[in-house]
Amino acid sequence: MLGKLIKYEFKSTSRVMWFLYGALIVVGALLGFILRVDDDSFDLSIMPFYASSETAQRALQITLGALGGIYVLMIQAIFIMTIIMIITRFNRNLLGGEGYLMHTLPVKTHNLILSKGIVAIIWGAIAIAAGILSGLFFSITSGILGLIIKENAWEQIWRSIQEIMGLNTALFIIAIVIGSIATVLAFYFAMAIGNLANKNKFLYAVLAYVGIQIVLSIILSVIGINGGGAIALLIGPGNLRSFLITSIVEQLILCVGFFFGTNYILKNKLNLA
Repeated sequence: MLGKLIKYEFKSTSRVMWFLYGALIVVGALLGFILRVDDDSFDLSIMPFYASSETAQRALQITLGALGGIYVLMIQAIFIMTIIMIITRFNRNLLGGEGYLMHTLPVKTHNLILSKGIVAIIWGAIAIAAGILSGLFFSITSGILGLIIKENAWEQIWRSIQEIMGLNTALFIIAIVIGSIATVLAFYFAMAIGNLANKNKFLYAVLAYVGIQIVLSIILSVIGINGGGAIALLIGPGNLRSFLITSIVEQLILCVGFFFGTNYILKNKLNLA
């Protein structure tokens, strides 16, 4: 049944999201096509005017500025739309009018929460993939990728990445994934708390989210001041690996707390009035 819920949720949210991701990739490729790199200079021959003309240079600057602004806005729109989708789908399907139907289905409450959360994380991963693909298309159409290959710069780039991350790359990725899950579940928990109110539920949900973040900041700050946490002390404080492992454990604890808190409220204190 969980698989059917995930399939339904994914289908219901796919139209707008796929359009945004496709548009982001197209704009990235178009921007690279206009901003064509030839060795250390810009090749403007693809533009429909002469590069030596002052009017052409000005037109190019305006075009690049406008397209670059659209590109940045689209990247922001993708993540904003993803967050809005996470909030509205959960609120409308489980806490709003549709909740009367959803909670009468022969499905456990935790499966309803899981289906929403899993689809939200999938869309987040697809958004990141779309951003990477957009950057790849930009590097191809702009000629930057060709320059990297020509200059054989792959080894230097990889060496720089290894110097920054080293063997902690896997831990960093895990921390990002679990942190994203904790963020989604924090939204759900705050909305579940806000749903307990009879009026102004959205306002109370916002206040609940702010309150949760303040409390967590205080708790985590106290833990950090008092030695960086037990795990950091065992592994060795002050290094990236201990910080990442401590962060992963903290986020896992938050995931468990947010999930079971949301499940308890929806199962025992649901207020659809």
